[in-house]
Amino acid sequence: MSFQKILIVTNVKKDTQERFTNILKQWLEEREKKVVCVHRLNSENIKGQDLLITLGGDGTIIEVAKEVSKNETPVFGINLGHLGFLAETEENRAFAALDEVLNGKYVVEKRMMLNAYSIIGEEKNYLGSVLNEVVLKRHDISRMLAYTLEINGNLAGYYRADGAIVSTPTGSTAYNLSAGGPIILPHCENIAVTPICPHSLSARPLVLSAKDVIELEFDELNGLDDVSVTLDGKDMIPLVKGTKLQIVRSQRTTNLIRRKDTNFFSVLKEKL
Repeated sequence: MSFQKILIVTNVKKDTQERFTNILKQWLEEREKKVVCVHRLNSENIKGQDLLITLGGDGTIIEVAKEVSKNETPVFGINLGHLGFLAETEENRAFAALDEVLNGKYVVEKRMMLNAYSIIGEEKNYLGSVLNEVVLKRHDISRMLAYTLEINGNLAGYYRADGAIVSTPTGSTAYNLSAGGPIILPHCENIAVTPICPHSLSARPLVLSAKDVIELEFDELNGLDDVSVTLDGKDMIPLVKGTKLQIVRSQRTTNLIRRKDTNFFSVLKEKL
């Protein structure tokens, strides 16, 4: 694919004076690319773009994921932040990496996403989509949460813990990893369900098929006035008693540009 129309999304907290943004824009225009620079992505400025370049960290990529997944625009991340696990390259190697991509030396990784729904009785409401994870927890982290886990309508377990993380393969190296969950390779079609600090010797993370339907329902324990679901660490949605949280695979994907010589395990060792 030839990338002629390119949209640059800059996290101005990482490129405060837009120094690198302007350098990159000029570099691309010298190669006869049509370039637009924005601070926030929306349904209008993404229209007709062949490639989206993010300047920031992993959070910048996660933030654009919901919008770009609607039209499958590929994303190339340049890390200006701290970790940059999802970004394809660092600032000091950006132009060499982009040169490879513009010359066709790349692959597109279709990263799986999840949809979250709340179910109360017969009413089912869409909460949002995530690239990384859905988290069920209490606002007051010093108080334990009790919940049941159902998989495809079958009871899989009852937990007392600080919460639960349901993650994609992409999200498996984020909060899930910190909570003791498994690392899942990006191309695998699996979902990880990891209890957060469970008060049990037998509670362990589960790796499920992407086809499985996951449902979490919290139980009465020390009051129920502060339970919420968090989507990719951003959107926090309060849940009322009697709500069942359902999580399933999304039909959408986030398409990340990778150079052909990029190796997941090399990135894993370098970043973690």
